[in-house]
Amino acid sequence: MKRIALGVFLSPLIIALIWTIPYWGHSALSFWALFNLVFAYVFFLFFAGICHLILRVYGWQKCWQYTSVMFVVSFVLNIMWSLYSIAGYDKLFYSQTLVVEFGQITNAGYLLKIEESLISSVIISLAMALFWYIAVHKTIDGVKNA
Repeated sequence: MKRIALGVFLSPLIIALIWTIPYWGHSALSFWALFNLVFAYVFFLFFAGICHLILRVYGWQKCWQYTSVMFVVSFVLNIMWSLYSIAGYDKLFYSQTLVVEFGQITNAGYLLKIEESLISSVIISLAMALFWYIAVHKTIDGVKNA
């Protein structure tokens, strides 16, 4: 139980640290660090809860299974939320990309949202790998699984 709590405590810290890197030179670094920390815990616990249900049903315990399930779950939910969040705009530019034009998501907008979701899913999957290493790794029949 202590190892699970430690994994749940440390894994979102990695996510928050990675999310905070772009703000290191920013005057509001402390605000963004706290903001990222809170949301890292919320997202990790939400995604990990869904993953736990899937892993439990299939009886999966290996690292690649944990990270794969987390990647798929986080990618699907990220892409759905990203597309939903821009659906109401008539015109939207960001990241030097025309994302929405005349109320329709552009091809470049879809590609940008897919790229952002892939990057986010990789980061969350790395945090899940850290969680697996801390909480699950040594508890499986005393054998280290990869």
